[in-house]
Amino acid sequence: MYIDENNLQFGTVSSFELWNKMYRYSLAGINMGVDHRLENSGELVLLDYLANSMDNNSNLFDVGANEGNYTLALRKRFPNAVIHYFEPSAGTYKKLQEFTKGLERITKKLN
Repeated sequence: MYIDENNLQFGTVSSFELWNKMYRYSLAGINMGVDHRLENSGELVLLDYLANSMDNNSNLFDVGANEGNYTLALRKRFPNAVIHYFEPSAGTYKKLQEFTKGLERITKKLN
């Protein structure tokens, strides 16, 4: 059976833009590549839900902690939890340590 590539509905160059738009919309739907601010990501809604349904004495992890905004959001919602954060970038890690200075029950790790 011979298949003419020019007659395919979804594999042609002309349909590339449609697939590219659908891909971009799907990423925007999960807030990727649109807005990286924590307050716009939907994560705080999830943390609020978890704070009302989880034990406040949990161990929590912030992997790739960056500047510490998520760590602070965890501390606010889980005041008795032990928070472990990890940051692979040495320069960012120094800023993170300064940003979280004085917070209790936080374990810090570079790499």
